[in-house]
Amino acid sequence: MGLDIVVYNKERKFLNSFRAGSYNYFAEFRNVICKNVLKIEDKKIQQLFYYFIFHSDCMGKIYYTKCKKILKGFESKEFKQALFFEYLDDENKYFFESLEDWKNGLKLAIKNKGHLVFC
Repeated sequence: MGLDIVVYNKERKFLNSFRAGSYNYFAEFRNVICKNVLKIEDKKIQQLFYYFIFHSDCMGKIYYTKCKKILKGFESKEFKQALFFEYLDDENKYFFESLEDWKNGLKLAIKNKGHLVFC
């Protein structure tokens, strides 16, 4: 049992899905994101993560307008710098693969004016 993310377009048609991992893994993943967001001094960048950190991971949705903000945060140089030194080794390969899955899902939802659903 775990957490899957489904991407729908604006007509609510299935586009793609990816596995966010077990609920425990996703909680840890989100904790790592939070810890590193707090290292960023720019409050505007920190605010981009609000909808990722404070959403329901039980049938919750993130609409494309919020996806844009989250993606902008994930792709910001400040966030990349916060992650860089702490998560550089091979042990964290799965973390970066998960982050890429999230970025790809966000991009797909944005492109199709859709949303992500947690199930």
